[in-house]
Amino acid sequence: MAGTSKTNRQEDGMPLAGKVALVTGGSRGIGRAIALRLAGLGAAVAICGRDREAMEATSRELGQTTEGVLAHVADVTRSEDVAKLVAATETKLDPLRSWSTMRGLGCSDRRMRKRKRIGIAC
Repeated sequence: MAGTSKTNRQEDGMPLAGKVALVTGGSRGIGRAIALRLAGLGAAVAICGRDREAMEATSRELGQTTEGVLAHVADVTRSEDVAKLVAATETKLDPLRSWSTMRGLGCSDRRMRKRKRIGIAC
């Protein structure tokens, strides 16, 4: 039977402190829930989406839990937007530790293949 992981039980306080997570589609639904959970575990969190108002609302909520927050408008089906998103995230928050995709992200671009090699899943 499946159980709750040590991280999700929060036995270690803030196990993701000092880490950076990027959640696409992070302004609402499951993506929003994941972003809030990652912030609650101590991570700095970047979210992206196309609805600026929804992202700003989620960003304010994330800011109540973590100091490191970035909300970036991006269409993750466009490799140029993804490259700008990753650059903005790493400039403001530090190198990525985790990537959660809630939208149709294509990994055909050379930069995205590199990300896959370092353990960021698409």
